[in-house]
Amino acid sequence: MPAIIFAADNLSVRSKGRMLLYELTLDAKAGEILTVLGRHGSGRETLRDVLAKQLPRDADTSGTLTLGGFGDGKEPRFAYLASPSLIALAPHATMESQLSRALARASGIPLKEAELAMRMSLERFSNTPTAAHLNLRPNAHSLRERALALLALGLAQKPNAVIADDIVSGLDPTEADEILDLLLKEQATSKFALIYFTGDPQVAVRLGGRVAVLRDGRLIEEGPAERMSGPRANAYTQSLFRAVPKLGKSTEGPRASPRSEPLLQVRSIVFDRPAKRTKPPEGITFDLRRGGSLALVGKRGSGRRSIMRAVLGMSRLYYGRIIFDAVDMGVLSPAMRARLRQRVAFISGEGGVLDPRMTVYETVIEPTRAHIAMGRAENLQTAEAMLKRVGLGDMTLKRRIASLSVLDRRRVQVARALAGGPQLVVLYEPLLGLDAPGQALVLDLLKDFRRNEGAAFVTITANFAVAEALAEDALIVRDRKIIERGPIAEILRAPKEPHTAALIAAVSPPEQALSQDGPQG
Repeated sequence: MPAIIFAADNLSVRSKGRMLLYELTLDAKAGEILTVLGRHGSGRETLRDVLAKQLPRDADTSGTLTLGGFGDGKEPRFAYLASPSLIALAPHATMESQLSRALARASGIPLKEAELAMRMSLERFSNTPTAAHLNLRPNAHSLRERALALLALGLAQKPNAVIADDIVSGLDPTEADEILDLLLKEQATSKFALIYFTGDPQVAVRLGGRVAVLRDGRLIEEGPAERMSGPRANAYTQSLFRAVPKLGKSTEGPRASPRSEPLLQVRSIVFDRPAKRTKPPEGITFDLRRGGSLALVGKRGSGRRSIMRAVLGMSRLYYGRIIFDAVDMGVLSPAMRARLRQRVAFISGEGGVLDPRMTVYETVIEPTRAHIAMGRAENLQTAEAMLKRVGLGDMTLKRRIASLSVLDRRRVQVARALAGGPQLVVLYEPLLGLDAPGQALVLDLLKDFRRNEGAAFVTITANFAVAEALAEDALIVRDRKIIERGPIAEILRAPKEPHTAALIAAVSPPEQALSQDGPQG
């Protein structure tokens, strides 16, 4: 019989007067895969901290937690895989120094030996940071590179069990698939137990094994992944799986009339200084009609951010023109471009978009205060109305942005955009960092926004399911070029480029994945 990695029996955890776990009974055995699935605040973070021995000092526990069962009286060797966000790595120190010191501390070996072991662990993966690159600070690495480095750190500890904290959160779908595939291969080879904590049901299906669903600190149910994703699962579990954006769902937003005037015209834009040549280089060209919706679909580094910055008038162009609302932005002064940008709202899933020091009230009315002279009472009324539209009608306006959850910050972004009455809304990975129910909620808010306000939408994403939910047409971006374009329904039915097929396959159920040679570029 496989040894027990952990066994919780009626385990309860209370902290600061709140019950975080209620009489949890759950176990994991050596060599198995257990996914702990739940929303933020469901109790999965608390169980993760219990196993990683990171509970706050004021936490009170009851019940029992047994670690071990290897016959030698020792606890399992746990390796903790943190999310690859910069929070997991200090921004001021190099990757090599942080990883090596962490390995030396975890394994009880000299630092020089840890440096060698760390490099050997990285070499098992392809396209990982080179030895010279490891001397850079974490923010010089892509999210994928940081995820690979943290995975290598965990595996270098030769663990009996791996605690994984949503290590693909924030990655593009193709990158997430790569990291999960590597993790599964290593688990199958080394036979360690994998205990994965996530709010994404698709990750649970991808990992297979057993799934435990938590809600409000309680275990709702547990069982094989294939059953949990089907009709025999608990109603709450089914709601989690239904909340994830999936391919094949028709959009609800209105299609722009083919006769409507263009709101945005992008003409042959080029971002980099080209080599000397006799004819102008071929650039990026597209139109967006008033009330229309367009998705720029591409992996991180494909050039989609550069296009976004150009549309917002925030980057220099060597060739081309951007015409917004019949005005050539290239001939405007910086002050005039800033005024024109007031007609554009920006919603992003990346951190740092909102000033954490500002209050909710100041954040929501910021766009209106910039170009409309209104009194305090009118501003207050506007803020309350916009927050009510996004489901935050009971929120205290004096709360600081820093105190809000990820989901509430995203809803405040939508409220702020609504308050500004924009002609164009630019969405940059709008669902990033949200659990499945949070994604469904924000999608509904954005669809309602477009349906009722009539603004044009540009969605920038690597996830075709998100693109399909929010747009009718798509441009596939790679190496700062448009490699494919057309109605999303037609692209999904018959992609012309292998790279496009790989992007679609990354978010398709296994039985629907398109045949292709694998992710490119």
